[in-house]
Amino acid sequence: MALGPCFRSALGLSFALGAAGACTAPSSESNAGTTGSASEPTATGASASSDAPALASSSAASTSTAPTGSSPPSVVSPEPQPMNTDSKPEPMLPASQEPTQSQGPMPAPPTPSADQPKPGQSGPADTSAMDASVPTGEPATPSGSSSSTGNTPFSFFAFGDAHAGQDATTDQTLVTAAEQMAALDPSAALAFSNGDLVEDSADGPWKTHDQAMQAGNFDATLTSLGTGTPYFAAMDNHDRGFPTERMDWLDQWTRHLPGQQALGHTAKDGVYYSFSYAGVLFIVLDSIHPSQAQNDWLVSVLEGPDAAAARVKLAFFHEPVYSCITDHPPFADGLPWVDTFETHGVKLVFVSHEHTYNRTCAMYHGACSEDAKAVVYQELGPLGAQNFRPTASGPFTASGKDASGAARSDTYSCTGDGSILLTNRDNINDFCHVSVDDCNVHGDCYIVGTNEAFDSWDVKACP
Repeated sequence: MALGPCFRSALGLSFALGAAGACTAPSSESNAGTTGSASEPTATGASASSDAPALASSSAASTSTAPTGSSPPSVVSPEPQPMNTDSKPEPMLPASQEPTQSQGPMPAPPTPSADQPKPGQSGPADTSAMDASVPTGEPATPSGSSSSTGNTPFSFFAFGDAHAGQDATTDQTLVTAAEQMAALDPSAALAFSNGDLVEDSADGPWKTHDQAMQAGNFDATLTSLGTGTPYFAAMDNHDRGFPTERMDWLDQWTRHLPGQQALGHTAKDGVYYSFSYAGVLFIVLDSIHPSQAQNDWLVSVLEGPDAAAARVKLAFFHEPVYSCITDHPPFADGLPWVDTFETHGVKLVFVSHEHTYNRTCAMYHGACSEDAKAVVYQELGPLGAQNFRPTASGPFTASGKDASGAARSDTYSCTGDGSILLTNRDNINDFCHVSVDDCNVHGDCYIVGTNEAFDSWDVKACP
């Protein structure tokens, strides 16, 4: 029997999102890894099954054992696969759990045409910013068990550094990118914006951001899942105000991203949360507000029941620990996270921030490694921002502390012999279309305005 999607918030709220059905824990998966080399660009799509997977916010217990693995994640050459553009089933909220406020479904994406606007042309008319009122709540205390289930393949979009409101070219590029994504995979299960959504946390940039995401049919309210694609985001420095922090940045964030507020911690000291979808644990961290509380929360999630039930664990945050440009130093405060990823079976991490596209080898302690604990870092280039930055050689050193508080120093290079990078592209606006099928995570990454992937990769992501 097909299972209906289920949603459990980290604050204990439960939502049934589809046809009747119970959510059960997934069966154990194989730990076999795959090795290989960087792929040639191949435009592929991911299927979205009509057997809807479960959606649950992550909760974590206080005790568990770290998973062990037999092989590191690695990149292999994918075979082209046809894209399944079948529509998702239309999930519904039960009357007892209907939200008190909702923006309703976003409009359907426009049909792309041959005379689609190019960067630099005028964008769409202004629309009103979303004004759903949601509480920021108290810090979530992970508890309970996961309701994620099944091995149903699904796909999502990942992108970073939209910088809505930076200039006219940026704003039109965002609309073009969103329309491109909607045409590429209208049945994508999720969309992630990995920080710096706006140039400055003010009404104008946020309104521009909202209308661009609406062009992709991305739904930031999450309470209207029958139409469009749920939209989640990590935050960073521009999202709290630039060049100086704005007093009302948190109000802006919660007003324009109301749906994700029940998934974890949303407060002045940080925005971080987790949830499970179809046997995949998603962890979203806040690199502009690093803290011991966030470090402890990450460990609690990865040692909790949702992580134990998940076959794949993915992490998202804005600033890369292993920076490859001179303008931005390595994010050394993220070393405790790296250490936790390495010991808890996270095989793929998405970062952004540097306005260049980079993809690393499987890394352990700052070097390419075949160790079972190794992690791939996928750095997303800017979706809209036009201030590109070149990749530098290094060497660079990230010096800080590991998860236990002990000193840790990782030295690495980004070009030449010993480089951690498998792929690098400067001076492009891009996004990645990511599909998950059992233990395999496949990515096709596109330059905005082109229909052929410039980088394709696979990561065997089960620990």
